[in-house]
Amino acid sequence: MAHTLHGLGIGTDDAVAIVMDNHPDYLATMFASSKIGAVNSFINTGLRGKSLAHCIAVCKAKAMVVTSELVHILEDLLPQLQADNVKILVKGSKVPAWAISYDQVAASKPTTEAPEWRELRKSCAFLSTFSLVYTSGTTGMPKAAIVTHGRVYTAGVVVVVNYDYTQDDVAFLVLPMFHGNALQSSFAAFLAGAKIVLKPKFSVKTTMQDISVHGCTIFQ
Repeated sequence: MAHTLHGLGIGTDDAVAIVMDNHPDYLATMFASSKIGAVNSFINTGLRGKSLAHCIAVCKAKAMVVTSELVHILEDLLPQLQADNVKILVKGSKVPAWAISYDQVAASKPTTEAPEWRELRKSCAFLSTFSLVYTSGTTGMPKAAIVTHGRVYTAGVVVVVNYDYTQDDVAFLVLPMFHGNALQSSFAAFLAGAKIVLKPKFSVKTTMQDISVHGCTIFQ
């Protein structure tokens, strides 16, 4: 995925907006962006119209990654996105003619790191921006909160230490990844070397069964 984004001209401090339900490719895209020095912009999948357009404009997205199930929410915004030359990658089987297939492009790229990426990351430091996480927008338009590389790392460390996280743990993660706590929890699992069971949505009917089947020890 990093090769794909870099090939589209994405680099240091460029914003990549992610509009996806919880999925392993959400995490892959998040780390791919960071690998080339870009900034993740986590967009609430429930936003529509002006609120959605506002979040995309605020982060000055150079690229967007969206699932085929959610791509319809971009249709009204398409003229402005095209005018701003935003590259739109769609994951899934149904890819509109105006978008790029995430799966097809990613499958054709190498899986090893390109040497030039280290140069792209040189400006990344402890206080550099890792991502933008938006407020709910209940009192106005959503506001972009800056999350630094240092913040997300130390937050993960705090969770690992406070909850005695180990590589034997299995985290059940159902909070949407655009939520700050989900970001913190996923990093804690990575730092501990634990497994993650990533579910798209909370379900009253299946959650306890999923926790039992996967042997989950931590619930978020």
